[in-house]
Amino acid sequence: MGKKLDTVNSINNLTDPLLKRTFEASRSPLIVTDNLRLDNPIIYSNQAFLDLCGYDLDEVIGRNCRFLQGDDSDEEAVATLREAVEQGTDARVTLKNYRKDGVPFWNDLIMSPIKDDAGKVTHFVGMQLDITDRMEAQQALVAKTEQLEQSNHELEQFTYATSHDLQEPLRMINSYLQLIRKRYGEEFDEDGNTFLDFASEGADRMQALINDLLTLSRLSDDSRRYKKIAMREVVDRSLNNLKLLVEETGTTLTIGRLPTMCVDPVQITQLFQNLINNAIKYRRAGVKPVVDISARKDGGSYIFTVKDNGIGIEPKHFDRVFTIFQRLHTRSEYPGTGIGLTICAKIIKRHNGSIWVESEPGKGSSFMFSMPVERG
Repeated sequence: MGKKLDTVNSINNLTDPLLKRTFEASRSPLIVTDNLRLDNPIIYSNQAFLDLCGYDLDEVIGRNCRFLQGDDSDEEAVATLREAVEQGTDARVTLKNYRKDGVPFWNDLIMSPIKDDAGKVTHFVGMQLDITDRMEAQQALVAKTEQLEQSNHELEQFTYATSHDLQEPLRMINSYLQLIRKRYGEEFDEDGNTFLDFASEGADRMQALINDLLTLSRLSDDSRRYKKIAMREVVDRSLNNLKLLVEETGTTLTIGRLPTMCVDPVQITQLFQNLINNAIKYRRAGVKPVVDISARKDGGSYIFTVKDNGIGIEPKHFDRVFTIFQRLHTRSEYPGTGIGLTICAKIIKRHNGSIWVESEPGKGSSFMFSMPVERG
């Protein structure tokens, strides 16, 4: 009881009645510590603080606020708080504390010095904000993210292994189809040859699908090396891979001034190859393809554009085109696996950028992607 009376006397000397009532009326947990006494004991706490930590007033008074902390408290935050008290400066830290019943809670603690007329720090006032719900939600999100990343990694490994294992039986199917055509082709009637063509076409489509799935699964391999390279060189590599398609379709290409960037050359070559290939593939009947490649700086990023004069895309499909296996046309109209733009989106994500499309049906499309000027 004597400790409580001493406390009341200290508060009476420290504050006027209005200030005392203000402290008590505050919904924010508040404490006052004595900076002139050893170990900076708590000499005042309002009811909101007692409700937060579950202690009675006589169990709090005279104790350092560290008594609420456990062995798992952030040592850096504790050191910051200790240094502020020693130097008489403001401090704001986030701490994990424990209620009297042992239940943990998180709080943002703001400690501010109180000085006398001579400028000497005599007390500290501490205001606490209970952020337990926010921290628990954040921890749950981190755990869920880690779980999702692990699941994605396992799925990518499964996709790679499955796609890789499908290669051998598919080669065997193709080999035997070729043998059948070579050895018995003359004995087939028209229907027989048509059926053989269907089987070969299906095997080729399966091979293309497996190759794209393997490409997609390999994009998560962080062992690939990033290096500084002229983007014009990367575009030239992709065009070299598309040389026959460009010549056969009479495609006109214009390439603007492109920057030098730190990228994964293999993946960015794949990116341009997919975008240019699509620009040529989805051309309008009777109209030779025109593809324009350009780049411009926008703040801390470069924005690249691959523009064509093709069939265009309706706005409602802008997001859909980047989703795996989502096709806007039948295979008979435009062949493909439905993975190419998904690969592009994943490559850009790995380069900390974003990709999008602007288009108008019948007037062509502009596929644009951004990448940071400096790789972080």
